[in-house]
Amino acid sequence: MTDKKNPNKDHDKQRDMDEKRKNLDHQDKQEQKDREQKKK
Repeated sequence: MTDKKNPNKDHDKQRDMDEKRKNLDHQDKQEQKDREQKKK
C-alpha cells in the first residue's frame, strides 16, 4: 500500500531491500573466496 503523505517510503523500502541483498551477495562471494583459499 502506498502512503499518500509519503509516496517515497515504499520506494525507500524497496531500495533498502536491494541494498541488503547486494551486501549479502557480496558477503557470500567473500566467504566463498575465503573457503577456496583455505582449501589450497
